[in-house]
Amino acid sequence: FTLIHWTLGIIYMFLVSNSVSVLREILKPEFLTFLRDPADPNINPFRELFEDPFSRHVRKIVLGSVIYGSLAMVMVYVPTQLVWSVFPQSFPIVVKLLDPLSELPIHLLMIHFGLPLTLDYLRPKRVLRWAIQGWLRWSCR
Repeated sequence: FTLIHWTLGIIYMFLVSNSVSVLREILKPEFLTFLRDPADPNINPFRELFEDPFSRHVRKIVLGSVIYGSLAMVMVYVPTQLVWSVFPQSFPIVVKLLDPLSELPIHLLMIHFGLPLTLDYLRPKRVLRWAIQGWLRWSCR
């Protein structure tokens, strides 16, 4: 279960970083100035750690918690509640690990070989860009 939890966390962070990068491409550059751009070569987080005042660090932590907490609500809690309201018998999820294949790290092999092929085939960044652009057009009308 630790491996599954870790995998879901990595997928969540991948989706968040892709969402932010797509939003940076779609929206004006000034719109997301409060979020760091990891591709910016001028950012030196260790220097900022020592030079910035403590109150600024607290403000960044609170802002990050609000942003990532709301994203977790939208991307994890809402779909789970939606599935639970449609299919209440599907929860709690019970996984039985008594078969002989559970001794092998099948999940790790599937992630290692299957995930890159799936990402090449599905191109999630393109799909995410299309979805965000459509949502922004619809909501701005």
